[in-house]
Amino acid sequence: MRLKTSLLALAALAAASVPAAAQPNVAAAAPAARVIGAKLEAQPRTYKGPCPVTIKFVGSIETAGPSAVKYVFDRNDGGIDTIDRHFTAAAPFHQPVETTWTLGAAGMHYAGWEQIRIELPTASAGFKSNKADFEITCDGAPATHPGTEKKPDLVVTEFGMKKWGACKAGSAVYTFQVTVKNVGTAPSPSSASLGNKALVQAMASDYPGWGNGVFLNALAPGASQTVDIPVYYLQADPAFMVTHAPHPFNAIADPLGLVNEGAAGEGNNTKGPINMGAPEGCPKPPQPTKPAQPGAAPPR
Repeated sequence: MRLKTSLLALAALAAASVPAAAQPNVAAAAPAARVIGAKLEAQPRTYKGPCPVTIKFVGSIETAGPSAVKYVFDRNDGGIDTIDRHFTAAAPFHQPVETTWTLGAAGMHYAGWEQIRIELPTASAGFKSNKADFEITCDGAPATHPGTEKKPDLVVTEFGMKKWGACKAGSAVYTFQVTVKNVGTAPSPSSASLGNKALVQAMASDYPGWGNGVFLNALAPGASQTVDIPVYYLQADPAFMVTHAPHPFNAIADPLGLVNEGAAGEGNNTKGPINMGAPEGCPKPPQPTKPAQPGAAPPR
């Protein structure tokens, strides 16, 4: 009986020592962060009527998994999209996107397109949507003025504060939003066509050089463009930002005088000022200590 019991115990021990069959890893791999689709449509695709007209572009971007997506809108005229466009998807997602293009003048006929181009994630950089084609035919005849040449005329129509930033080196302490309109009779050149030069600035008038400029697209007569202009921490003189507040800022179209607007168009390029307080979070500089008065008792 003892022998039989021992044999049974040994058999049980041997069975327990046999490794269990390896189980396959059935966990599904997370989908790669990438864009798998993008589409865009012009609304309206064909237009005939008074101008300028605003064409709306509506579309979507499709992701395969969790993704941080950055994208821009490309145009047939080579215009540069200066707006920071991005979104984050926690799972496969369809993200609606849209933009507008305002253009046209009396007697103008124009055909063009816009297209979505992906910049991030890296695996999808360069991915493009279809080209959303459109065509406009503007009523009326082109404006003519005997004895005068058609010229663009850039003016700042809107200038406002958009947001405050962190008061630290390398950061934008103010961000302004500026709208520039071509009220002239000829298209204005783009920044790209002028060697990538800024065509609109936000600049402080109490400290030379404190400000920033950004690019503009080519603007047809009557067309406008809205851009954000960040103004950065004044590294050369940080205390000035606090001790000399408020700071008057102006928005200036064509600050370098690169656009031939004619005599009539050169005097209407500035809007402002907006008086800005000290950037949020900037420490106040230490106050100088007052010299002791003769005969005064020393502090205890």
